Amino acid sequence: MNRKLLLTLLAFTAMSQAYAQFPVLAKYSSAPESKHDRQHLTIILSAQAGTNTAAKTTTQKKRLIAYSYVAAGTLQDSTHYYYSGSRGSSHPHLTSYHDQYSPTDYNYIYGGHTYNQQLIKYDSSLRWSEDINMALVNKRTYTYDIQDRPTSLKDSNTMWYYSKTDMSYDASGTLSSYITYDTMGGTQLIPKMQFYIHYDAQGRRMLDSGVSLTGPLPQVKVVYTYDNNGNMLSRVYNNLTLGNWTPYFRYDYLYDNSKRLVRFTSGYDFMGSFVYSMKDSFEYTGTGTQVTTFSNFFWNFNDSEWVPDTREIDVYNAQGFVDTYYLHKWNGIFYDTMERDVVVYDADGLVQYTEGYAYNGGGVYNSAPYDKQTMYYETYIDLDVPDLHAQTELSVYPNPATSELTIRRAGDGAATATIYAGDGRMVQRSSLKRSVEMLGISSLPAGNYFLIVKDQKTQTRYRKQFIKL
Repeated sequence: MNRKLLLTLLAFTAMSQAYAQFPVLAKYSSAPESKHDRQHLTIILSAQAGTNTAAKTTTQKKRLIAYSYVAAGTLQDSTHYYYSGSRGSSHPHLTSYHDQYSPTDYNYIYGGHTYNQQLIKYDSSLRWSEDINMALVNKRTYTYDIQDRPTSLKDSNTMWYYSKTDMSYDASGTLSSYITYDTMGGTQLIPKMQFYIHYDAQGRRMLDSGVSLTGPLPQVKVVYTYDNNGNMLSRVYNNLTLGNWTPYFRYDYLYDNSKRLVRFTSGYDFMGSFVYSMKDSFEYTGTGTQVTTFSNFFWNFNDSEWVPDTREIDVYNAQGFVDTYYLHKWNGIFYDTMERDVVVYDADGLVQYTEGYAYNGGGVYNSAPYDKQTMYYETYIDLDVPDLHAQTELSVYPNPATSELTIRRAGDGAATATIYAGDGRMVQRSSLKRSVEMLGISSLPAGNYFLIVKDQKTQTRYRKQFIKL
């Protein structure tokens, strides 16, 4: 059994808040299936499930700043995220806690749409691991363009950056190409491959063409096919051999009449023909789109049959989130129960922690958890309203202020002035009618505040920060 749930099968691509809770997956690894395979399956299943996010009544948000995994009372892994300004995400989904962003093809599955989004939106992250005595093992950094799209990501160990990816977008904002770099055994990042992404008239990803920047061109081709509903049917990898494109690996997908994914298989070329490697199957309850049973199988080449490996059964709460899941392992005769895991959420629908309870047999689980995964958040206010004229069209003084605040605007139309405390709570709201007005703030406790002025005619918002003494 693999002890790290989120750092193996749940180390998936971050997903937007518009995606629903994806079932928590097993703590044991389903090798040889890679985490990349799990990433694009997550996207398919999440898109099927629809929207299920926590509503917030203020501008206050939470963003994940740290994650820890403890087993047998010992810290095993820890990750810390660093942000600038209001960049971040409130992370309503378990599968978004560990950023594994990459522009490569496993992020572009459901209906061919492009999910090249890095939704944690942090500037850098640091990870420590017990595998090497809690030493720092990885640092990841991002750069963004003016539209807040990732344009570059770099990964490093404790000494140097060992990989880099630069992304380019077309006029519509769709990822059009990316360049990968590595150190090739040294310490200097060298451009290695450039991938060009081709779409059809419906915006579906049809072909990836990869060319080597250090050797013969071209080198890799990935071909996508879809059904009449826009669901991906296959994804086939080809390399150029003796002047001919030769397929060497493929993924295939099967859907039911409700367009729900029910089977995913992988296969590889063996002496000129494809043979199976792995299969995932998914079961649903009624007309629901949330997976209730997930099973993994391996292909027995000698006997030409699928061999069961793992199974997970998920239980959802009234809010549509998995609050309990049961893990099982095939022992050659039947599925043997391994453990029960409980997921605890906060009032915003964010995971606070998960605990795993080992199965003792006879329908009894251990009363004490043997491991725990904890998410740590900080509150922040998303008040970075995009307005280039805010600095000149709105002024607030004195700053710091004691009892009154003067608000001076360029226009004199109707507007609202809303004050938010440092934790995001709305503490005061007033109507404005003139270009210069006095705002009483004597009842506010001392501290840092944000003032948002919204013009009722243009709906333009302006932001200023002030200090109350």
